[in-house]
Amino acid sequence: MTDTSYTSGGDDDMPRTVRQQKEARARDQMAREILGTPRSSPSGARASASSSFVGQGDAGRRSDFATSQSPPGEVPPATVTRLELPFLHLAGFFLKAVLAAIPALLLLTAILWGGGQLAKTYFPSLVQMKIDITFPQKTR
Repeated sequence: MTDTSYTSGGDDDMPRTVRQQKEARARDQMAREILGTPRSSPSGARASASSSFVGQGDAGRRSDFATSQSPPGEVPPATVTRLELPFLHLAGFFLKAVLAAIPALLLLTAILWGGGQLAKTYFPSLVQMKIDITFPQKTR
């Protein structure tokens, strides 16, 4: 079995995300030592970052809620009360989604048709009803 520990001496050999996480942990540790605050969880960091988007009147209430009611290690629940999005941007997004779904529907149709042809070939007893559409020949 291969060893997956990253305890090499050179930091430049580490993947970028591992190096960034290591640097972030070092910055957090330095800030905790300077401020003398207890260690916070990553979800607590998300909760404090989300409170920066709350209006000035709600900031105190959000911080009180986050510290008093949420269990350690969990993000407090949130409720979206307003979404400001221009109508044309929303309509454009849905138009793009519809256009992007067309190739997927075509591919799904082809896959289902192929599956039906295979089932009809290998299991002819499964065909219960077949509709034949014929047109009468014109006679002169």
